[in-house]
Amino acid sequence: MKLRALRVAAFRRFAAPVAIDGIRDGVNVLAGPNEMGKSTLFHALEAAFLMRFKAGGAALDHMRPHVGGEPLVEVDFERDGRVWRLRKQFGRGANAILSDATTGRIEARNGDAEDRLVSIVRGHRDAAVDLGGMLGLVWVRQQRSFSRPDPDFDPKTDKQKSRGIEYTALIDAVTAEVDATVSGELFEAVRRRTTDALGALVTTERSAARKGGPLDKAQSALADASAKLADAQRAAAAAHDRGDAIVKLDVDLALCNAPGAAALAAATISKLDAEIANAVSARGRRDLAMEKLRALEREALWAEKSAREAAERAIELERLGAALSQAEIIEQELKTLAEKANANPATVAVVQSIVDLQNDLTVLGAQIAAQSALVDIDVTEAGRGRVRVDGTPISENRSLSVADQLTIDLDGLAAVRIRLPNASKAAALKREYDSKSRQLADRLAALDVSTLDEARGKSAARTATLSALEACRLQQAALAPQGIARLADRIAALQAEQTAAADGSTTSPLPAATSLAARRNAIIEAQAALTSAATAALDDAAYRALVVVRQTAAETEARRAERVADLTVRRARLSGEQSGADEDGRAASVDAVAGVVTRAGAEVARLSNEVAALQLLEMTLRDVEAASRDAVFAPIVRRLTPHLERIFGAADLAFKDQFAVDQLTRNGVREAVATLSDGTREQLSVLVRLSFAEVLAERGHALPLVLDDPLVFSDDERLSQMLDVLANASAVGQMLVLTCRESAFRALAGERLRIQAWQPEVGQPTIS
Repeated sequence: MKLRALRVAAFRRFAAPVAIDGIRDGVNVLAGPNEMGKSTLFHALEAAFLMRFKAGGAALDHMRPHVGGEPLVEVDFERDGRVWRLRKQFGRGANAILSDATTGRIEARNGDAEDRLVSIVRGHRDAAVDLGGMLGLVWVRQQRSFSRPDPDFDPKTDKQKSRGIEYTALIDAVTAEVDATVSGELFEAVRRRTTDALGALVTTERSAARKGGPLDKAQSALADASAKLADAQRAAAAAHDRGDAIVKLDVDLALCNAPGAAALAAATISKLDAEIANAVSARGRRDLAMEKLRALEREALWAEKSAREAAERAIELERLGAALSQAEIIEQELKTLAEKANANPATVAVVQSIVDLQNDLTVLGAQIAAQSALVDIDVTEAGRGRVRVDGTPISENRSLSVADQLTIDLDGLAAVRIRLPNASKAAALKREYDSKSRQLADRLAALDVSTLDEARGKSAARTATLSALEACRLQQAALAPQGIARLADRIAALQAEQTAAADGSTTSPLPAATSLAARRNAIIEAQAALTSAATAALDDAAYRALVVVRQTAAETEARRAERVADLTVRRARLSGEQSGADEDGRAASVDAVAGVVTRAGAEVARLSNEVAALQLLEMTLRDVEAASRDAVFAPIVRRLTPHLERIFGAADLAFKDQFAVDQLTRNGVREAVATLSDGTREQLSVLVRLSFAEVLAERGHALPLVLDDPLVFSDDERLSQMLDVLANASAVGQMLVLTCRESAFRALAGERLRIQAWQPEVGQPTIS
């Protein structure tokens, strides 16, 4: 098949009708800038050949342009020398028309047109090959040339597509050249029969029988028969064991029920009970005697302790009474001395302040004398009463000390004033001297004395009083450390204890007034009675031994009786089981069930051997398939190798299953394709797609190789080499390259296409 023209209207990028006309054999290049609509035209090709005209939903929305409209695609293509025209209208008024492009005669419409299209493109003899698979191998949309060239690989999800239509188309083309390979129908039929037969017997993992299959049923039948055999064998063994158990129980019952065994045990226990009763009575008398002795001993100790405490209490009361009397006398003396001390104010501090004032006055007097002048006044007989000093008349001679100034009046004859140069300082000293003189007089008056010596005598008397007071306090502290009241309380408490001891009662068997000597005699008698009672009574070890003997005898008889009861119940139960067991005859069916087990085991063995044989065959088929894989890949490798050598030199590209590329070997170095650079992976992808197109062409499925924006990651040298390979790919009848790298692809020889305006109603393009 070869493309001749492509026309679109209201399709994605193209709201207005456009066309590409004049598509020739060989290489065709449509180059232009980004957003020119090259990828839109590629999608229009896919819509024409691969999409139903009744497509709706997201697929239809994806075709519509932003301004709206109903998508229209028209393709002219040639097959076997005849040119066909396919016209598809999507959306409202959807239809499909297939016509002869030369005559204009309509050959089919709608669904018939789409079915006829598939038949024309792929050929009637290859009706089993999906058209989408064939075109998917050689129509490489934008960015997919950069992805792995594996058939049915979806670059959007990085996973294999589930349908496998591209692989099927490729394997159909390859197996036309490979005879007797694993792709043959006979081989596939054998493998399917082997897989189906194994699948009927075991699970997919081949590790267990398939549920509900023949092997599973045979194993279940064997398990059921084995379970029934085991049940029958258990029933037979249980019947035999019950018979032996009944015989043994009869023997045990006979031994346990020996004549006189119960009577002998009862007599022995009765005798032991009597001995224990006598021992308990004797031990009671011994215990009473011991308790009486202990009571007497406790009472004697109590009486001795009480007498000792009473004597000590009396001595303490006498001592404390004397101390209290003396303390009360001293308490009265303390009051007297305290009153005497409080009545004498001549404390040491007060006397010292008087001493300090006298010393200050002496110093001040000396200072005043140093600052003063001495004035002697001799009064004559005639002048008596006529001379005044500071306004005071004098009648006799005087000697005056002047500290500041002095005025002498001579009876109206003259006034003499005497002023000293330091009068102000002398006046201040005089004022201080007068103040301290008044303080000294006041303090002496407060002590009711007139001299310092009298004050000192009075202070000495007060000190003596305080010393006597302190001595009395020390005596009182020695007699009553916590005070007279606490001492009196202690005496009262001792007196209360003395009264309580005199009135106290005792649990002694003797009267409280009994003397200590009488108590000691009573103790001696109680000791003798205890010795006599202890001799007649069993000691603790002997008594415990007697009790153990009696308990052992009782337990032995109880165990014998329990044993008899248990054996009787067990024999009755076994007898009932023996008579009612195996009513369905299981014990008697052991041989018959064993035969069923043998036959079921043989069937399981047969089917297991069949599984082993089928698994061996399956493994052999895998080995044959592995050995033939190179033959299957050989047609692809044969056409790919020259292209690889042109680009990479001596190189080889290895494939995995499903024609997935695996490793590139160049210069003896093997590299995983996934680790190669972006440009190298893109070049490999284009070369593999070219090889797919060549194989399809040789098979009779010649299809145009369509590459949308390829080789975007190739450097200049590699790009030149790749363009040379594409230009010389003569085995591919037609190639359509869509690229935005116009200058880079200028070296690719071939027809240069351009997008033209188109009038759908006329059907002929016009130059835009």
